This record gives sequence, C-alpha cells and structure tokens, in this order.
Amino acid sequence: MKKLMLITFVVFLGACQQSSIEAIIDIKSIVGKNQSEVEKILGTAEKTEKLIVNDQSWDKVYYQYGEIEIVYINDKADWVTIYMTAEYEMTRSAIQLLDLPYKRPTYFNPDSAIRWEYYEGIMEISFFPDLDGKIFFIYIKAFTK
Repeated sequence: MKKLMLITFVVFLGACQQSSIEAIIDIKSIVGKNQSEVEKILGTAEKTEKLIVNDQSWDKVYYQYGEIEIVYINDKADWVTIYMTAEYEMTRSAIQLLDLPYKRPTYFNPDSAIRWEYYEGIMEISFFPDLDGKIFFIYIKAFTK
C-alpha cells in the first residue's frame, strides 16, 4: 500500500511540474527574424541603440515599453531579453511562457537560475529570479554566444 501511495505521489508531482501555462510570447516566431518581421509581431520599435561587442556593432532594439529587448546579430533577432514576467513563479514548467513545450531544464536552481540548453533550435534559454522568487527576466541566446 505504501508503495502504491508513493507511486501515486510521484506521478502527481510530475503532473504538477508539467501543468499548462499560458504563453506570454511565441519565442520561435521571433528568433532568427529580421527587424521588420519582428515588428509585425511585437509592434514598432520604440528605441534603437548600437551595442558594441568585441569590435562588432549590433543593433539593440526595444519593444513594448522596454519590456522586450532584442539584439540583432547579422540582421537576425538573436539575443532576446523579456521583462514582462513579474507575476510568474520560477518553476520547471515556466518554459511554457515562451510557447514552448515542457521539457526538464538543463539546470534548475530557482534561487539563481533555470536554464535550458539546445532546446527547440535555441542555444540557451535562462530564467532569473527576483527577491520574491518570481521571474525577474528571461534571457535567450538563440544562435550566438
């Protein structure tokens, strides 16, 4: 009987981790797209600045009142930072906020970061917490380190 209860608990716990979360953004519709394609999804850019890394200059573009920042590398959306996350918990199923299916994270420590690597064609997706255990921001490196 105890073994059956333990198995039931483990199955229940797994189901809780995979619960469905409504997406806040479809990240795959953005990464790899040029600026005009991204603007069709996120609206007109509010601000653009030059970002210089290792003697290379890239455009850093802000959307939706600064809630989304995108660095375009080789004219493609590559590094994406999303700040509209303050109401969401740092959980294993948080990946669904990006309209991606549940998958166990590569790294899980909700006090410091949750990370998925080489997932759905994206190099790295990281969630970082605020002091209350909610998601402070999400950082995506689609193709370039």
